Amino acid sequence: MDTILNSRKFKVVVQQRLELFCYLRASIKMDETSLEVVQASEMYPKQSFTADDGETAIPFTLLSGENPVFKGHSSYGVIVITNYRFYQSEGPYINIPLGLIDSVECREIIYLCIYCKDAQTFRCTFDNSDDIRKWLERIQSCIKMPEKIDQCFAFRFLSWTREEQKEAVMSQSAIQLEVLKDQPPDNTLREAQRMGFDLQHVWKISKINENYKFCPSYPRYIILPAIMNDPEIQDLANYRCSRRIPAVVWRHPRNGCVIARCSQPRLGILSWRNKYDEKLLDAIVSACTTDKEETRIKRPIANETDSDLSMSFDQDSIGVPEKKRLLIVDARSFTAAFSNRTKGGGYECASYYENCEVTYMNLVNIHYIRSSFAALRTLSSLTDDNNWLSTLENTKWLHYISALLRAALVVVDAVDVEERPVLVHCSDGWDRTPQIVALAEIMLDPYYRTKKGFQVLVEREWLEFGHKFADRCGNPGGVDDKNEKCPVFLQWLDCVYQLLKQFPCHFEFNEQYLTRLVLHTYSCLFGTFLCNTEEERKNHSVPLRTFSIWPVLHDKCQFHNYLYNFSTEVLDENLVRESDAFGSFCRHVCRTELGVILGKASSAELS
Repeated sequence: MDTILNSRKFKVVVQQRLELFCYLRASIKMDETSLEVVQASEMYPKQSFTADDGETAIPFTLLSGENPVFKGHSSYGVIVITNYRFYQSEGPYINIPLGLIDSVECREIIYLCIYCKDAQTFRCTFDNSDDIRKWLERIQSCIKMPEKIDQCFAFRFLSWTREEQKEAVMSQSAIQLEVLKDQPPDNTLREAQRMGFDLQHVWKISKINENYKFCPSYPRYIILPAIMNDPEIQDLANYRCSRRIPAVVWRHPRNGCVIARCSQPRLGILSWRNKYDEKLLDAIVSACTTDKEETRIKRPIANETDSDLSMSFDQDSIGVPEKKRLLIVDARSFTAAFSNRTKGGGYECASYYENCEVTYMNLVNIHYIRSSFAALRTLSSLTDDNNWLSTLENTKWLHYISALLRAALVVVDAVDVEERPVLVHCSDGWDRTPQIVALAEIMLDPYYRTKKGFQVLVEREWLEFGHKFADRCGNPGGVDDKNEKCPVFLQWLDCVYQLLKQFPCHFEFNEQYLTRLVLHTYSCLFGTFLCNTEEERKNHSVPLRTFSIWPVLHDKCQFHNYLYNFSTEVLDENLVRESDAFGSFCRHVCRTELGVILGKASSAELS
């Protein structure tokens, strides 16, 4: 009897230890800071491979973590689909990431038409209808959005790279990842210091959103007038859509005027108001007046509160000029802003904001831009060059590009010439707002026309302030809703291209830099543009588990503009013309004979 009991006890102990072992092993896998312990082959196993002809040789070099899924033949050459790209050897040559493919359709029962998110269109011709249906199903299954974001190829790419090239890559990526972990607080402080913000008396870097609970779509640290305290900021947040309060992002080095951004106020049909929102805008104007270079004086550092400090300056006694009115640049039309009142939104009422002036830019929303882009993309399949320019005009793409440039010039003129602060917003503050603000900052600040500065600009205005890349680009982690898709970032890059062509000596990077950035906005090879917000990227450990696109763009000489001559001057607004049809960025992108993004790029160049 004792022997039986001891045997049972032994089995129980063994079972408990086995369960503990399994638990610890699972914990190691789930610990995102220790994912390197788990082998890539275990986390991301290779998929099954189907070769129609039985020949498994692949006509290109595979990336780390990339494995073939399907192989066959079209009417002109070899076709291969991997877990990262679609490849056709001839007629035409195609080598594009799966993430770049927007949709695929069967046309005239003889070919497949592949529509890409960067305005390219490709045709694949087959010998019979059965092959067309088979490859249509294959492509559609491979471009289907994964259920979980960590199934995106960017995660697999880093994991397999670590395993296959530990000694060569591990040390380099470890340094890079360490930098990424420290970027959010450092970037805000570094930029504030570079632009000359007086963080001792006039401005402050607020930590109210340090845990992302205040506003999930905002960065952890935002620049605000020092006079505003946290309870006031919490109160006014409810008055701005999605709690996206006015946050300062740029300061003029000479006159101290700033550019701020936010979402629309919740005016509503009952004309609501918020005294702290009004106080914040007035505080921005006052801070700009106090923080002008020629009016900076030795300020008292006694144990004064923010309110006492704000009252300790008398404008007449120190010769501070009279405050200028804040210019509120609303990206919408007045009609659109007014109609938003029925949805709980609205605009800044003149009677509430006495020291402000509102101007409307009449920029269309994402639905118009999406339709325009769809029409633009059809141009890539046109064979008649005689009607190409007239058809391009009918898409209104260039018209919308010109409208964006004009809106940015309004901001530049207000800040640099009229010397008045500017607040920019649209409805939500994550589409048209970053377009205008980032364009204006490029024109005003030569630092943002360098490679490093351009990275800082994109990271702040687009990534940290919550442009919804996953939703707008159709990347993993976004909503599967066509109404949410729109090439907002691509449209902005087209505007940057216009400035690059008109001021060829003022930019450190060239056209290839922009086209490669477009490619990897959608490719899912890098984690830079995954997710909708900075909080989501942090929760999924994207900076730790994926590579960044920026080192690739900075290191390669092919992206350097050899005409570049650093200058501190503001881009002359009188020279900024409307979009030139013959120099349109999208013409170079969508016309294969004028230069495709990839061309016949090697597999190595895809990274």
